[in-house]
Amino acid sequence: MDGDRELKHQTTTLTAARVSRLCGGFLFLSLAENVYLWRLKLKIMAKNDITSEFLKDCMAAAVMKLLEQWPLDKIQVKQICDASGYHRASWFRAFQSKSEAVTYHMVRLWQLYCERHGLEGYNDWVIDNAEAWFQYNYEIRDTLRLLQRRGLMKELADSFTATLHDHHIDDPVRAYHTAMFAFSLYGILREWIIRDFDQPPTEMARLVRETTALMI
Repeated sequence: MDGDRELKHQTTTLTAARVSRLCGGFLFLSLAENVYLWRLKLKIMAKNDITSEFLKDCMAAAVMKLLEQWPLDKIQVKQICDASGYHRASWFRAFQSKSEAVTYHMVRLWQLYCERHGLEGYNDWVIDNAEAWFQYNYEIRDTLRLLQRRGLMKELADSFTATLHDHHIDDPVRAYHTAMFAFSLYGILREWIIRDFDQPPTEMARLVRETTALMI
């Protein structure tokens, strides 16, 4: 039993150290993203377990940090593994590509933001969430600028479809409805990024409400 407890302690310590490494010298680009990592740290230390979700979170975080220095196609799997503390086999179990890791990261950030702020329907478009959605994107604007600079807007668009558009919806009306809003929101955000966030979140929310009313 003492041996089992020691092994469990070593595993927990290793996990906490890995997250502390990410939270310390491996900071994200915004307050929202830093909160994300600390939530992960508390979650893992409480569960005393390395989950597949946590593995993906750490590796996706590593990719995002490395993007600050290199284009995505220049980032090597070894760099990702060294930065996250996981082995190559873990990377290939978690993701099929670096592009997928970027998309996963963006989806997870929005999920956490909704949890933190008590927003319902994170995977559905709710007009009442418009201002919160723009505020969220404004908080991670440095990350969004990074994606634009690295030519990764497709990965951002994929995060919208992964979050909002379920290709397996049986109801055609709902399927087309979610597709329309997923791509519309991406287009609006893309324009906001290109304009370097020239309008505040409150004004962007007002513009979307007016545009939505015209569409209906």
